[in-house]
Amino acid sequence: MLSFGQSHNDEIAAIWTKAALKKWLGEEKSAGDVFDFVLKRHREYSLETPDLNTWVSYVMMLDKGDPYKTMFMVLQKRFDTATLDRMLDNPETIARMRVLAQKLQKELRLSQSL
Repeated sequence: MLSFGQSHNDEIAAIWTKAALKKWLGEEKSAGDVFDFVLKRHREYSLETPDLNTWVSYVMMLDKGDPYKTMFMVLQKRFDTATLDRMLDNPETIARMRVLAQKLQKELRLSQSL
């Protein structure tokens, strides 16, 4: 089989990720459960790791109504406001995940105004 733009390992990783997402949905795992499984070990660097894509994909599948609010609520339960603010203002996070960082920053500002 010919593949362009992806290595064989990337293709295998994509297949495994798709299978994991489907399994977690079938098991009705929460966004928090999947965060803990995929990203907990990265702690405050969780928004800088490529593993973030797996969690974001899952939350998008899980919550079609307001996935960014769900993501923020999961992060808010795991990090204090100062840490979360630093994570979202980190230039590496903003460069890799600009749209996600902006939407999560909006959720942070909304939560602080309550």
